[in-house]
Amino acid sequence: MPGSKLSDVQKLLREMVAEAQDLQQVAGGSVTEAVAAWLGPQYLLAAREKLSSTGGAGRFEVLRTFVQDWAMLRHGDHTAERLQIERQRLELSKQDAQKRWQVKIEAGLDEVAEAFKHNPKLMAGWEALREQLRAEERPQKEQEFRAWLQQPEIRQEVFAELTHGLSPETLKKIEEELHPL
Repeated sequence: MPGSKLSDVQKLLREMVAEAQDLQQVAGGSVTEAVAAWLGPQYLLAAREKLSSTGGAGRFEVLRTFVQDWAMLRHGDHTAERLQIERQRLELSKQDAQKRWQVKIEAGLDEVAEAFKHNPKLMAGWEALREQLRAEERPQKEQEFRAWLQQPEIRQEVFAELTHGLSPETLKKIEEELHPL
């Protein structure tokens, strides 16, 4: 509702997102990384100044504090790198799995093609489907294949053996479930 706290929060969130996007554009990427790149040298200079003005046991305390702070900063860097490596590993795993499945799909397609080789029309449709399965993103080929399947003589030839006496109404329902438009 207009005027509600929810709409105020939504407006505030939109403003925050727009501001963050502007800052990212100015920073040329992550604002956090840009600030960290600036803050690291500033911290180092301040620690050096503090260390040079401190003597005795106080000097050790300054060093100990500096080492703790720097270790925390480096831990954040290492965590970010570990996440990046994990993202890359996940992407490579996906690609590997896709290639493994592709080999299995090809073997299955070869077996089905062997069974269809005695029927030229069925084989032509199978080859069109096989080409479609091989291509990762080819919407035009898929549209051509679907158009080819819509031809009455092709439908009768291709699906006659697969229907096993199903009524046209049942087939229509099955097709609608399999290929909703």
